Parts: sequence; C-alpha cells; structure tokens
Amino acid sequence: MSNTLLNYFKKADNSNKTLLSSPSTALKKEPKQVASPKIEKENACPKEEKMDVEIYDDEEIIRPKIKRIIEAKDSPRVKRKRLMIASDSDSEPETKTKSKKKLDSSPEFQPKSEEESESNHDDSFINDDDEDDDEPKAKKKSLSTRAINSPKTPKSKPTKNKQETPSSSTKPSLSSFAANTDNDCSIEGKFKHFSYDFLQEDKIKDLNGRLKSDPNYDPRTLLVPESFKKTITPGLRQWWDLKQRNFDVIIFFKVGKFYELYHMDAVIAVKELGLTFMKGDYAHCGFPEVAFSRFADALVSKGYKVGRVEQTETPEMMAVRIKGTRQDKTVRREICRITTPGTKTFNVLDGEISNAFSQYLFSFIEKVGTNQEKRTRSFGVCFVDTTCGKVHIGQFQDDRNCSKFRTTLAQYPPAHILYERNNISKEAKSIVDYQSGIKEAINHEKEMFSASTLLRMLSEGDYFKEKGEFEWPEKFRQVLSDHDTLGLTAKIDFELAVNAMGGILWCLKNCLIDHEILSMKNIEIYNPVDNLITIDTKKHDLKKKFAKQKYMVLDSISLTNLEVFENNFDNTQSGTLYEKLDFCNTQFGKRLLKYWLVNPLCDHESINDRLDAIEDLKNLDEKLSYITEQLKNLPDLERLISKIHQLGNIAKDHPESRAIMYENDTYSKKKVEDFLTIITGFGIASKLFSSLKDLSSKSNLLKTILTIIKTEDAGKKLGFPNLNELLEKYKNSFNAEEAKKSGRIIPSEGFNQDYDTAVKDINKIVRDLDKYLNEQKKQFNCSTICYFGTSRNRYQLEIPENKCKNLPNDYELTSSKKGFKRYWNDELKDLIALLTDAEERKEKALRDNMKCLFKDFDKHFNVWNRAVQCLAILDVLVSLTQYVRNSEFDMCRPDIVMLDDDESNDRLSPFIEIKNGRHPCLGKTFSGDFIPNDLVIGYEDAEAKWQKNPLVVVTGPNMGGKSTLMRQVGLIVILAQMGCYVPAEKCRLSPVDRIFTRIGASDKILAGESTFYLELSETASILHHASKHSLVLMDELGRGTATFDGTAIAYSVVKELAQNLNCRTLFSTHYHHLVEEFSDKDNVSMGHMQCMVNDDDQSITFLYKFGQGACPKSHGFNAARLADVPEEIIKLGSTKSVEFENFTKKIQLLKKLMHLKKKEEVTDITEKFKNL
Repeated sequence: MSNTLLNYFKKADNSNKTLLSSPSTALKKEPKQVASPKIEKENACPKEEKMDVEIYDDEEIIRPKIKRIIEAKDSPRVKRKRLMIASDSDSEPETKTKSKKKLDSSPEFQPKSEEESESNHDDSFINDDDEDDDEPKAKKKSLSTRAINSPKTPKSKPTKNKQETPSSSTKPSLSSFAANTDNDCSIEGKFKHFSYDFLQEDKIKDLNGRLKSDPNYDPRTLLVPESFKKTITPGLRQWWDLKQRNFDVIIFFKVGKFYELYHMDAVIAVKELGLTFMKGDYAHCGFPEVAFSRFADALVSKGYKVGRVEQTETPEMMAVRIKGTRQDKTVRREICRITTPGTKTFNVLDGEISNAFSQYLFSFIEKVGTNQEKRTRSFGVCFVDTTCGKVHIGQFQDDRNCSKFRTTLAQYPPAHILYERNNISKEAKSIVDYQSGIKEAINHEKEMFSASTLLRMLSEGDYFKEKGEFEWPEKFRQVLSDHDTLGLTAKIDFELAVNAMGGILWCLKNCLIDHEILSMKNIEIYNPVDNLITIDTKKHDLKKKFAKQKYMVLDSISLTNLEVFENNFDNTQSGTLYEKLDFCNTQFGKRLLKYWLVNPLCDHESINDRLDAIEDLKNLDEKLSYITEQLKNLPDLERLISKIHQLGNIAKDHPESRAIMYENDTYSKKKVEDFLTIITGFGIASKLFSSLKDLSSKSNLLKTILTIIKTEDAGKKLGFPNLNELLEKYKNSFNAEEAKKSGRIIPSEGFNQDYDTAVKDINKIVRDLDKYLNEQKKQFNCSTICYFGTSRNRYQLEIPENKCKNLPNDYELTSSKKGFKRYWNDELKDLIALLTDAEERKEKALRDNMKCLFKDFDKHFNVWNRAVQCLAILDVLVSLTQYVRNSEFDMCRPDIVMLDDDESNDRLSPFIEIKNGRHPCLGKTFSGDFIPNDLVIGYEDAEAKWQKNPLVVVTGPNMGGKSTLMRQVGLIVILAQMGCYVPAEKCRLSPVDRIFTRIGASDKILAGESTFYLELSETASILHHASKHSLVLMDELGRGTATFDGTAIAYSVVKELAQNLNCRTLFSTHYHHLVEEFSDKDNVSMGHMQCMVNDDDQSITFLYKFGQGACPKSHGFNAARLADVPEEIIKLGSTKSVEFENFTKKIQLLKKLMHLKKKEEVTDITEKFKNL
C-alpha cells in the first residue's frame, strides 16, 4: 500500500533534533552579540517563523539569531546560502542595546512592512540575510557556517577550523544531517502547521473546495486560503503555491546549494530519512544538493512522490526582471521533475540502477456493458517502463473475474497505477487495491485524455518529429483508423487502449518526462497470449491454434501458486524457479529471462531451437567461461542507451534547461562517464561476438544472433550489428581523459561542424591580426609596435610616442603609458568584432556539444538496441546452460511432440510422460535426497492402463507430498516449453497451451474474497478457458465449505474435466466418497502418495512415492501429532473419527439393503451392520 502525505497527521517517532554544522565550515565561539533594531522587532513576533531561502553574493552572511562569523583569510569568495531558524526562545528583548550594524535583509523574504510583521500572528516567513553594507570590504572573505542550535542546547559546540573551498562547501559530510536518536519524543502539536485551521483533518479541502467526505475530493491538491498567504512572505508564499497544487508530493525546495523541506514534508523526511529538524517552532529540515539522489531514492522506494524544485534564475536576473515594477522580490522557482516509483529514469541526479526488474507506470480504462443479457467487460491498457522508454498499448475483452487483467498485472507488475475516477467496477477496484505501489484516480478528459484528445496532442507535439517532419511510429499506426488520413481517430478495437494511453501522457507530462520517453518511439502493441484464440479454435483446430498462439498462457494464479517469481512464505525470490534459473550476468539478461519464464513457447520448432543452443553451449568449456567473463563486464546497456536518449532530447522549454545548478561539473562528469561506459561496453560486446562468429551451431537462434550484420540492416533483422565503425567514430570524437577530468567535451576535428567552423574562423582572424601588425610595423618603420590588452580591451596597437605623429584620422586613442600610446582603428575594430563573434560561436558549440554528441549517438538507437537484444539472448542461453551444468541431479532434454489435428486418431491425444522427475527448485533435503517420481498422463502407449487416462485423482496422507508433486509437474512443463533441460531421466509431452492451478488455501481479505469464493473463482476460470491441450492442477477443491457441498462440487468438476474437456489433470482430494464415485469410471485413474503405517502406534513414514490406486485414509492425526496437538485431544478425535466413519458406513449399508432382493444378500449386509 503506497504512502501518502496525509500520514503527517499521525504521531511520529522522531522528535525535534539538531542539524549539525557542516564539516566544511569552521565555527568560532563568540560573546553574545547585540541584536539590531530590525532583528528585535522581528523576534518580538512570538508566532512568526523566520528562514532564509535564497543565495546571494555574500562574503559575510549575518544571521538574525546566531551570529557566528568565522575569519577565513585565505578562503576564496564563495556564494553561500543557508537556512536559518529564529525561534521565540532565542528572541532578544527590545530593551537590549541596538546593534551598530544595519541588517540589510533580502526583500524577497521580508514582510512588506515592520508593522505588518509585528501584527502577523499566523505563519512563518523566510528570512535570507544579505551582506552588511557597512562591513569593510576587507572582511568580505568571511564565511558563515551551517550551525543550528539544538532546542535542548543553548549553544552549539564549535567545530575545528577548516578553510572552506568551493569543493568542500558543496560536498559536506552527509553524516552531519543524520538524526539524533537520543531525542525521540512525540512531535504531534510541536510545530505550527499542526495548528493551521485549513490543515485540520476534518477541514482539509482540495483546490475546488471539496471536503474529504466528498466522493469527488482530490487528495492531490490542497486549498490554502488567500487570506493566509497574505500574511506570509513572498518566499514562503512561493512554497505554498507549489504545495497546494502538489499536496501528495514531497517537495525538495531548492535554496542555493541545499534542498529544504518544510512543514508536513519535513515531518515525513525526518521520520523516513533520519534527517534532523532545524531549530524553530515549525518543521523544517534540509540537505545539500549532492545528496539528492540518496534521499529522493529512499523516499521513492517507500512509495512517495518526490518533486524537485529548482531556482530558474539568479538574484541578478531577478533584479533585472523586477526593475521598475512592484513585483515580489523572489527568484523564480519551478518544479523540474516529479519522481514516483513508476516514473524513474535514472538521470544524472538520480541514484544508480539497482533493480534489474522493470517497474511499470500502468494506466487502464474499463468498459462494462451487456450483450444479449450477458455482462461484458473490456479493458484498454497502456503501461510503460520509463527506465527503458518502452511503451505497451493494448485492448482486450475479459471475463467476470477479470482473468486477463489479473494476468497482465502479474506479468507486468505496476509500481504506479492510474485509473479513471468514478469509472471502475467493484471487481477491478478490488484487484487494483490488492496491488502494491501508488494507486491514483484521475479525472476523465482533463487528465485521462480521450482517444481523440490524445492523438491530437501527439500530432501537435514534438514527440514524433524528425528534422521538423512529423511521422507516426510504425507500430503505433496499427491503432489508427484506416478511414482517417490525418490519424486523429483510433480504431474501434483500440479506442480504449488509446484512451488509457491518455492517462500515461498526462502522468508523464506532470512528471515532466513526456518528451524524453515518447520521443524514443519505442511502442509495442500488447495482446494477452490467449486473446486471439477463440473457443472453437481451442477445441477443434490444433494447427491454427498453435500457429496463432506462440506462447503458453501463465495467468497470475499459476504464477503465484507455482512460485515462479515469489515464494508463498515471505514473498521473496528464495526457492523460486526464477532464482534457480538466474545465472544471468547482465541486468538486461535478467529481464529477458523473466520474459521467457512468463511466456513459455508453444511451437515445438522454436522450443527445439533453444534446446539446440543449450546443447551447443553445454559442450563448450573454456569458451563458455570466456563468454561468461565478458558478459560480467557489461553494464546495463539497455537502460544506459535510454538515458543517453533522454539527455540528448530534453524539450527546449523544459524547466531543467533554466535550472541553476551548483554541481554542474559533477553532473557533466557523470554524463561523460556514462557515455564512455556505453562505448566501452559495446566495445567488449563487439569483440565477444567477433570471437564467436565462427562458432558452429545447429541452433538457428544461436547462429542468427552470432551473425555479424550491417548497421543499416539492424532495424530489419536479428543479428549482431558491426559496431566497429561507429565505436571508432565516437572514441575519436573527443579526448576521453580530458573529458573525465573536466566534464567538458571538446570535439575532435570533423565531428562538430559549428565548432570546427568557429575554430577555423578564429585562427584565420588571428592570422589576419598578426598580418595587420606586421603591416603596421612596416608602415611606421618600427619593430617594437605590438598588441596590448586582454578581454574587452585586447588588440590595442601600442606605438612609441615618437612614432605617433601624423597618425591617420581613424586612429582612436584608448590608453597610454610612459613612452607609449595605444590605439584602435576601424580595421582593428572590425577584426575584433569578427573574432568576438567567432569565439561566441565556439563557446555556444561547446555548450551544446554534449547534447549534440548524445543526439548523434541516439540516431543509431536501432543499432544499439539490436546489439543489446543479441547480448540478452546470449546471456539467457548461457544462464540456462549454467543451470543445466550446475544441477545436482541428472538433466534431460525434453521431447516435444507436436500432434496432428486429426480428431479421428485417438492415439494422438495430449499427454505427459515423465520418468524420475524432480522438483526444479528442491534439491537435497535435511533427511536426504529429494525422492524422484514417475508421472504419465493421457499416454495411449503406456504399459499400465491407469496411465492412459487424462485425469488422475491423487490421494494420500496429509503432508505426503501431493501439492509438491503437482507443482513439480507444472514447473517441469514450464521449463520444457521455455526451451530448457528438465530435472528428469526422461520427459516427453505434447505442447500445453495453458496451465491452470488451484493450489493452496488463503483469504484475500483486502480484495473481499473468502477461501471458498477464491476456490470457486479459480475453478470457474478453468472451466471457461481450458481446452483439451491445457494442464489442470487442482488441489483439494471444496475444502472451504461443508463436506457434502464440497464433495458435490468436486464431483461435478471432475466429471466435466474428464468427460467434456478431456484435458490433462491432476486432481488431489481427501474426499473418499469422491474416490469411490470415480474408482471404476472411464477417463479417470486413481493414484496416491505412498506411506507406511505402524500398526502399533499408528505412526506414519512418508515414502513420497507416487503409485497406482487410492489411499484408504488421510491419516490426519499423524499431522496433528507433528503439530504438537495434545495427546488427549488426538485420542478423543480418533474415537470420534471411528464413530463418524461407522455411521457413514451404516448409512451406505442401509442404502444397499433397500435395493436387495435375495435373502442371502440381506443376511450378509445385516451381519456387516452388526459388526459396526
């Protein structure tokens, strides 16, 4: 369940703590200083909050409450900005002597008048102090510190003096911002925002004035009264203006080199991040710019939204903008990025990529209707992996249980779900509520754009433009109507899907990454695996079925019950099939392995092709080790090429382009490192594939990916593109070592035409200037004439005074020195103007060069992406090979038998034959090796008759291994059809189109589903969607209700599966009446998990071996003893069990007696009855 900012109303464990001073600054203990009159008046307001939020060119910053100024004689002049809290407890009485120094505070963070400040009793104001105008210039090298007194400590302890440099001031130790664990009292009511009337739980309203009780209440906004905002300073008013439109976002508010958090945001930051509160009567904390990724990632991973607010102008720019006006003296600030769990992009300000799996931003539209008095349900879905820029869009019809929708969510797990407010069914809402991550209801049309609105926005935007020309992405054209040449109408079959994409576009725009993601044009059409298969095709046309259905269907229930990705114990990967198979060496390989696991193949040729590849690789020894080592050296190239695209395609009007950043050198170096990492990674990959191009293989898949193709063919066919020419181009495009050090890319000749032209012009003008100087020397017959000056005053012609007679009229005297005079003339001015223009063009080219380089690299996105695909396939094949080689037990190559669709041939019915099969995820146990088992279902050539039937009723004692056997069969089938060796001596099967499971018992309390309802829902899904080629695994159906009802339902289901569907089925049960009913029926066989019973104490030894026939008892009391149930309870239960069993037998005998006619038969039954 996602976190929400409304949690700040709850009690927090952390208390008001002290923010320690930065180690990069020094602190001297000085005598108490006298406050200025202005400070006294400000501090006299008992309910005002004071904080500075702006950066100025201050060599000395005076603080209103704590005036600790450090002399740093040799320190360079550094722009400093700090957040300062002046609390009531530190207020100086007005009777104190007035300070001789005049405090010249920043107008941006002061009340409009002192009277207004004195009369203000509502909110805080932000106070950023400028330098003291009366301070002598000699003291302008003094630097202030970030020393904040603790509420418990009147005076801060001074830190060791340390000379501050620009690097040390921007990289303070983050430990200074750690929480003080000693102070853990409750903070509720401690800070001012707890008392604000408009923040009270029952009075909170959204921007439209709706209370929480209103069904249309929007929790993402907050109504902040205008009367309240008039009482606060411009700086704080700016924060509230942003907050009221983003109430569900934690705002990191940029203040110079620091990000600050206020009020409810600060409470959450202290609780979740371990930051400390700054001193004062309102919640407030912060951290330096360089720590953004650490703290933002921590909050996002906990389910919060984080908004990064940057200053988009300097104080100098602000001064120019407001000159001659009465505007607020506040620098502009804009939200540059909102990050949610589903919109991570891992840019230079974000942390490193850690999670290999994709986390999706997921939007859907549901349409419920009636057709011939039958309820119909359709879904339009759109989901995007923002780390790779891949967008999926699709539409499908679903059943009453939303089976396809559940499966989609299971296969593409969302971290952030969008749905239309007041347009979602109860069933869909329960499914959404059961998901983890953020669930967000958005408004129709305004936010969930309609199909027509979305298409118009895409066509009018710059998303799909190349060199000014608009063109729809190739795959996206499939959703557009053929009758609309403008492409502004969606096909009927995709209208809901395009509508759902409207929600994605709104969210991407809101997070300010829409252009970065959509401009990649990486759009895929999503279709659930079984969406194209009709019921008739499933039952009658096998060839057409498997020609259309390329993949086996694994729904969300089967993925959960078979523990493919998460175990059912602690929801981790421990003991899952994915964990056992994951020997991948790359992140993109891990993602492809997951895709292969959820989409096993149905085509036997493709399956055998993968098996051939594993066989080829399995026979390599040293070569396989070499491949593994090379793959380990590769970074996550798939996400890195996406990052490069985003860095090279930031929209022109994006606030990020205006942001004032203080660690630009660090970010530039990071961009250079990422780019060089990509070049190095593809270089390793290119060498690897060059060394494998002559590898002989009988696998077409392996041959194809190892084939070196031309780069121009990369978008048309599979194969590893020849990267040598491109890599050489980018390696030689700039000096890599210099770029690493400086973070600046200076292009090599021939790479950047604008830069080359500017450099050429500069060299030519310099030569012209030298030539002109020589001409002047000849004209004046003086070899000492030279140029003088720098910057704006450069190229002054310095001439000896004795040569300055009879100068031409255009010679203009600029300066002089003893014995010399300096001149400019028209020709020099023209040359200097040309030189200045060329130098400006050169600097502009340098500024844009990194973006141009990334954009040029991104032109070959199809080439890089194709190379990554080949690498991922190779990595997964190597991973499966390593799984086979490292297995503790024998592995065999499965034999996939493709059946004809000749219905008249009974010998060609679907079957499974496994000899000595083992559970893929279970190895040796504490009691010894895992016991292998044979299992044959529906095999007409089987020696034993009971193995020829498609349905087997599995009985046996509790804890005897029935569920394990069923999971084992399901996982072996998945392994076989994904093209991997399986843990068995022999494995033959015909393709399975879908695996259905009904295993385990649990209540979905959050979804409002009981155990029995859950059983029936999963059973209904099986009966509606299973075909003769499906595999059904049902464990103890009916146990969630009364015995007789459960037995009756189980009987009906077994009969339907055996007689009508005729699909391969394992049906475990403890209902012995059910066993008796089907013991002599055709198409149904009996099997059991064997055990040995000690006649003396009735103890059981489990043999875990599957054999023919039914088990007469379930031996439940043995499980009771193992569970340490008291012996007297077990004895009583045993007695009652015998009584119940005898009573049931009597009833059965009486039924038989009523139908008997012969006297001897009646006598026999009577004797049996007496014996009971």
